[in-house]
Amino acid sequence: MSEARNTKQKKLVLSLLKNSDRPLTAGEIYRLAIRHFPKIAKSTVYRNLDALVSRGEVSQGLHQNGESFYSIAGEHSHSHYMICRECRQMIDFPQCPLSSMERGIADASGFHITGHSLQIYGYCKDCNNKKKN
Repeated sequence: MSEARNTKQKKLVLSLLKNSDRPLTAGEIYRLAIRHFPKIAKSTVYRNLDALVSRGEVSQGLHQNGESFYSIAGEHSHSHYMICRECRQMIDFPQCPLSSMERGIADASGFHITGHSLQIYGYCKDCNNKKKN
C-alpha cells in the first residue's frame, strides 16, 4: 500500500484543528483555511478531512442537526461534549464518565472497544440565563 501524501492542504487542516480550543465543522475549517490558501476548494477540505479520519488522525462527531465536527484524535478515540442548542458552544467534559462502564462491558463481553462518544444537548450557562430574563 502506498504511503498517504501529506499535502500542504492536509497539513493546514491538521494545524487548524490542533490550534483550535474546540472541535470544528468542515465549514469552519474551510473559512479558516481560505485565509491561508485563498483558492482552496471546499471539496479539498472535505477530501482531506475524510483522509485524516480514515488514517485515524482526526475524530469525527455528529451534531444533533446532522452536521459533522472534527477534532484531533487521541490514542483511545473518544469525545464527550455538552453542546449548547443556542450558541453551539461545545464544552468538553473534564473527565471520561464512561471509562468504568466501558471496562465492565469489555470484560463481560470480550469486545475490544476502540472508542466512544457522548454528547449532551441543552443550554450553556450564558444562554440559559438569557432565556430566564
